[in-house]
Formats: sequence, structure tokens, C-alpha cells
Amino acid sequence: MARCSFCGSQTRAGGGCSKSPTRAHVVIEPGRCAYCGLQTRGGGGCSKSPCGVHATVFPDRCTYCGIQTRAGGGCSKSPTKTHVVGMLA
Repeated sequence: MARCSFCGSQTRAGGGCSKSPTRAHVVIEPGRCAYCGLQTRGGGGCSKSPCGVHATVFPDRCTYCGIQTRAGGGCSKSPTKTHVVGMLA
């Protein structure tokens, strides 16, 4: 477990959080969606994510589509429409 980016509680992602704009804890853990906590590579549908897809932070993969890449190329699943690597957009 890690800490919620908005309230600081040590928890898993997805539970209720009054300080988060998504109303759910946002927790960055390698291999888990930051919004719902599911163990995934990113890209599948997520009802708790503001962009509608799992956002999983890896050092060498796009957070939003899950492919192994460098930041900056086109990504239809990212809120910025470019690959985001190692962080949330």
C-alpha cells in the first residue's frame, strides 16, 4: 500500500476520499491502476478514472495505454493525447 496523493492516507486506490477531485483515493503503485487499484498494465476501461481508462504508472510504459514506449508519441487513451510515461497526466 502507498499514500493517497490527495489526503495522505495509507490505502489502496479507489476507496472514498473527500479531498480528491475524483472522490476516490488516487494512489500511485507500480502495476496497479492509480484510480481503482486493479493490478493491470493500463488502457482498459475504469469507471473511477477521470479519463475512463486504467492509469498504471510504470517507468517504461505509457500510463494510459500500457505499451512499452517513450513519452510524447500519439496516444488515443491519454488525456493529453500523447504517451505519458512514469507519471499521471
